[in-house]
Parts: sequence; C-alpha cells; structure tokens
Amino acid sequence: MITQPERYLMCQNTACSQAKNCLHQIAYENLDQYTEYVEVLNPKLFSGTEKCKYFKSSVKVKVAWGIKNLLTSLPYSIAKEMRKMLISHFTKAKYYRFYRGELPIYPADQKSSKMLSKNTISLLNQNTTDFQKNTIGKKVSSV
Repeated sequence: MITQPERYLMCQNTACSQAKNCLHQIAYENLDQYTEYVEVLNPKLFSGTEKCKYFKSSVKVKVAWGIKNLLTSLPYSIAKEMRKMLISHFTKAKYYRFYRGELPIYPADQKSSKMLSKNTISLLNQNTTDFQKNTIGKKVSSV
C-alpha cells in the first residue's frame, strides 16, 4: 500500500476525463478504513469537460539530483564556463539549489543543461582554435 502525504487533497469526481491518471483520484480510491477525515475537492466545481487545474499526473518522471559530480569531472576551464552559463540560464539561486541537490532537475531542465553544455564546449573549442590560429608562428613574449 502506498502512503499518502498528510492532508493530501483528494478528488471523488469519477466522471472526469483524466480521473484514471490523476493522483488526487487515485488517492481517493485508495483510502483505507483507518483514515478519519480527508480533504476532498468539491465535485460540483467540475463538469468533466474543462481542463482541471488540480490535475496531477500519475506518470513517473525521472529527475536528477545534484550537479556537483558533473562539474568536478570536467576540466576547470569548461566547468567554469558551464557554471556561468547555467547561472545565467537558471538564476544563481536555482543553480546552487541544483548544485547542492536541494531541488530536483526535471527532464526539461536536464535538456536545457545538455544544450548549454554542448554550446559551452563548442564555444571553448572555437576559442581554442581561434587562439591557435592567431598564435602559430608568432613570437610570444613573456612579461
């Protein structure tokens, strides 16, 4: 038996088109005899034709937790640039919550991170190539 969070909002509207895949409906169906009181959505609010704003899908989603190991396994120059790009994309607060594993990284965020990492690596490769083109055969003086 799956345990539910305390005071989880339930739905008894079986006429809803999304009822079989909604966590609120599934929670209501799985009530046991020992639960004394529950919080239930008013079924008169919904006709079953409009999209329900309380719908929570029962489909499992794979999330990642933390990016600390990802960045430490990269060369410093790449990790430094990737960190900058992730902060500019997600904001500093969200980046650090991802970094420390306080916030799950959902598939959409994972996709953004992969795209940013590819852009970072290609940008660094381009800069390295440009640097090599500009310095090959030239005398470099040290200060």
